[in-house]
Amino acid sequence: MDKINKSEINSIFKLVSRNFSNLGKIEKLEKFKSNGHNSIIFSFKVGNKKFLVKFLKNPNLIYGHNKGSERIKIITNIISNLSKSFPLEKFVSNKFGKLTIKFNDGIIRVTEFIENRNIKGNNFLKSVNFLNKIHNQFWYELKTKEKENLNSLIVPYELDYTFRKIKLIEEFLISQANIDQGLINKNHIKIILDNFELLNYWAKKLNLLKDKKFFHLKSFTHNDYHPSNIIFDKDKRLYLLDFDNIQYSKIFRCLFFFLLRHSTNQKKLSESLLKQNYKILESNYFTKIPNFENAIFYLMYIEIEKIFKILCRVSEKKGLTFFINNIISVHLPNVLFLIKLNQKQA
Repeated sequence: MDKINKSEINSIFKLVSRNFSNLGKIEKLEKFKSNGHNSIIFSFKVGNKKFLVKFLKNPNLIYGHNKGSERIKIITNIISNLSKSFPLEKFVSNKFGKLTIKFNDGIIRVTEFIENRNIKGNNFLKSVNFLNKIHNQFWYELKTKEKENLNSLIVPYELDYTFRKIKLIEEFLISQANIDQGLINKNHIKIILDNFELLNYWAKKLNLLKDKKFFHLKSFTHNDYHPSNIIFDKDKRLYLLDFDNIQYSKIFRCLFFFLLRHSTNQKKLSESLLKQNYKILESNYFTKIPNFENAIFYLMYIEIEKIFKILCRVSEKKGLTFFINNIISVHLPNVLFLIKLNQKQA
C-alpha cells in the first residue's frame, strides 16, 4: 500500500474535524503508523477523550471484489441497528449519524479508544458467552432486507475453486521470488512453495471430508472473532470490534476461528491449550458441536482456505503481494501444527 503523505494526513484531519465538530477541536496527534496491511491507524485527543482513526486506503481491494464500499455501507448500517440493544463497537457518530466517512478512494472510521482490549486467561469463558449471545440474539433482530444484503456480499472461495488455480498461483509466486519488492520476503515465498505439496494434499482431502464432517447451521457471524477484537470498558463490559467480515454464514466457522485464534494469541499454541479452550467452548455453548478430532479437521479447513483465498487474491491483484507475510506469520504455522496434531490423534 502506498503511504499516505503529510498533505493527505492534513486533509484527513480537516475532514474529521469538520464532520465531528460536535466533539470539539482536535488538540494533538499522538501517534501515526502503518499497520502493515491495507490501512493507516493514528490516534488523536479531543479534550480528555482519546479517539482512534482507521483509514482504509483501498476498501475495494481489501475484500477481494468490487463491492468494498457497498459492503462497508451495509455493515455499518447493521452495526448501527444492532448496537441499540447490545454493546458493540463504540463508533463515534457525527451530526448526521454516519459511522463512516468517504475520503477520496478510501474510508475513514473513527472509534472511541478504550484501553485494556485483550482477553486473556479465564476471560475465554466470558468471551464464549458473549459470542453465544451474538449468534442467538442478534440474528433475530436483523431485518429481512439486511439479511439479504449480507448474503449478497459473500464471495464464495471453496477449496475446489482455489485448488484448480494452484499451478497459476505457484507460477506467480515463483515469478515474484525473483523480483525485489520491499513488501515481499523472498524466504517467505520459498516457505510457501516448499509446503505447496502438503497444502495441495490436504486441500483435496478436506474438500472430500467437508460435507461428511461438518455442520452447516446458518447464522449472523462476525467471522473475525478473536481476543484482539474484543475490548473491556471500566465496568468490565465487553465490546466487539472490527465488523469488516460480518456475514450471513456458517456458525461453526466463527466458533472454530475463535477457538484457534484465542489459542494462538496466548503465544503458546499447544495441544493442551487447544483442548482446554475446546472444553470450555463445548460445555458452555448451547449448540451441539463436533468432537475434538472433527474440530481439528475444521480448523485445518479454515486455515488452508484462508491461505488459498489470500494467494488467489495475490495472483489476481498483484498490488496485494504483501499478504504473503500474513500467511507465513499466522496461517501456515497453524496448519502445520494442526496436521501434526491430527496425525497424533490418528
